[in-house]
Amino acid sequence: MKKKSSFPLEVLVGLIWGAVVLLFVVVAAALVYQFKFAPQPAAPVVALPTVAMTATLTVAPSPTLPPTPTVAPSPLPQFTETPAPTPVPVSVAIDPFNANQIKGAAQLGLGTINQVVFSPDGAQIAVASSTGVYFFDSQTLQPLKHFETADWITSLAYSPDGTMLALWLPDGAVSLWDLAAGQETRKLTIITSGSIRFTSDGMHNVAFTPDGSILAAGVGDGTVRIFEVASGQLLRSIKGSETSITGLSISPDGKMLATAAVFEGVVRVWDLETGEAIHEVAMEKSLQTSMNFSPDGAILAVSGAVIKSLEVPPQATVILYDTTSWRKLRTLGGLEGIATRATFSPDGKTLIFGAEKGSLTLWEVATGKKSLTMPGLMAVPRSVAFSPDGSTLVSGAIDGFVRRWDAATGSELNSVGGFNESITGIALSPDGATLLTTSDNGNVLLWDAATQQVIQVLAGLGSMANCAAFSPTGALVAAGMDDNNIHLWDPASGAELLVLSGHKSNVESIVFSPDGALLASGSDDETVKIWDTATGRAIHTLKGHEKDLVNVSFSPDGKQLLSSAYDGFLKLWDVTTGNEIYSLDLFAFHVESAFSPNGQLLASSDFSKLKLWNSADGAQQSEWDSDHLGTESLAFSPDSQVLASGGSDGIVKLWATNGRPLTILKGHHAAINSMAFTLDGKTLVTGSSDGTVRFWSVQP
Repeated sequence: MKKKSSFPLEVLVGLIWGAVVLLFVVVAAALVYQFKFAPQPAAPVVALPTVAMTATLTVAPSPTLPPTPTVAPSPLPQFTETPAPTPVPVSVAIDPFNANQIKGAAQLGLGTINQVVFSPDGAQIAVASSTGVYFFDSQTLQPLKHFETADWITSLAYSPDGTMLALWLPDGAVSLWDLAAGQETRKLTIITSGSIRFTSDGMHNVAFTPDGSILAAGVGDGTVRIFEVASGQLLRSIKGSETSITGLSISPDGKMLATAAVFEGVVRVWDLETGEAIHEVAMEKSLQTSMNFSPDGAILAVSGAVIKSLEVPPQATVILYDTTSWRKLRTLGGLEGIATRATFSPDGKTLIFGAEKGSLTLWEVATGKKSLTMPGLMAVPRSVAFSPDGSTLVSGAIDGFVRRWDAATGSELNSVGGFNESITGIALSPDGATLLTTSDNGNVLLWDAATQQVIQVLAGLGSMANCAAFSPTGALVAAGMDDNNIHLWDPASGAELLVLSGHKSNVESIVFSPDGALLASGSDDETVKIWDTATGRAIHTLKGHEKDLVNVSFSPDGKQLLSSAYDGFLKLWDVTTGNEIYSLDLFAFHVESAFSPNGQLLASSDFSKLKLWNSADGAQQSEWDSDHLGTESLAFSPDSQVLASGGSDGIVKLWATNGRPLTILKGHHAAINSMAFTLDGKTLVTGSSDGTVRFWSVQP
């Protein structure tokens, strides 16, 4: 399900910064509308090994270019998959005795697209992702290589000579990679207590000077670190803000540094050599800004979104400033949404930026007039770059596709897929052969679990899809959406069968009853509804929670329903009457919950605390500290012997039901939003805000 306690909330370092990040989620939402036990030995840590990338790199062929800039919108990209290798055989159910033998068996998805850049020679395109860096041929978009990293990469920069790649890490460090060797050669690290994992869209937080001798990197404590590349020495720190630096740019002559920070709506310009402030420009009523210098350094383009009121959509705006007089030259805008970082063409005559869905627009710098729009873009763009010769553009968008465009005509040349946004929900068919996923970009997809190939695209690029469910018979699949509805499909044909309407806000959790006759839903409207899946009629509306719902789950006999919410309460309901049986106050902000398959236990999380309760009377059975930096999901194994917990730290932990730690699974780079065991108990499937799904099983 979609998690309000993370954005993608992989790790929060310090409670104060956690509050800042949570506030940013609220602002961003407005912008786009909307058991104690004796000490145990340490659990073994299982790191996900390198596995064959079965997630798709879909390359679409290049069509014939039209002779004029008039471009017809292209259809929604098809998820056509490449053949996947034979999966690792799984023959043993996960239990407390073999859990330390669990390994990663497969990965679905390449992660999120965070930034796209051309290499200086124009031969390659590098994509910064939540799972590392992917390289593609700049003409064919065929995959070339993958630098796997241990962290989320939101920003990267090539050295001017093209021999080195700098990767910005969320703790403020910079990882330098030798491109020929494909290895990290150095890490430039200055640890500060204020650094946070902060993965804002469009972040550009690392840059080389034109001669490649100096590198600047933004940090979460509001400073910019200036390093000498050859020695790795920290030359100076520039205090750019009291909040986290979210972007920077170095002028072409290497003399000026421009910086922006979260919430400020201000761009500051500094003397790079002395660290002295030169000037600052503000974009009134804009809480997010980014900037870029023109190729000759004469213009600074400041991008943002002007918010006049919460009732009026934000207006994407780019303001051009003369860097000598700091006079405002002109304002570009008229688009709804938040402007991506504006990028100049190599000759400086054209500027491109994106905003809301379908708006990737070229502008004449001299006149401020629109020259071309790429209407074929079906998704909100996240990053865009010109090729060094200016003939082509490359964009990365939230639909998971990297696209090449002809800069003169706006025609889409080709594209490559396989990326995704945050996985908000996963569900498995009864036979374990099919996987249903939901993502916060609106994708609802059916996958072949063995080959990790897409079978059906049920929904795409609409309302955020928050949660997924498979009926016990396998005849229905469902997704809860931000359109306040639950959508039901036939998984065989992909046809939508029913839309369950009645909630007054986003649907955050759904579950089918064991016989499939009912479906329960929890919503941000603070209610739980029980629906008849045959007629679509709401049988009960359960009221009692005072905050948004987090989870709903049926008892194995289908007679009771468990719910938890942001009010800190765990409630058990009688399904037949709709009456509350009992309520447990956990005195917590965010409560995850799960019903054990044997019906005897209820599991709950209170930040890092995990608790088990007797389902018959609500008596607490056990409690222990998970050491998660926030718990985002819980799942019992089919035999009820193992409890899996997924953290906002991207770590999965397995526990015996007496609280004994069994193993730790590492591989995800962000919050674990959803987990499910296959019915035979042989595989644990996890979905994360890093845009990937991972399969874990007992292996020799």
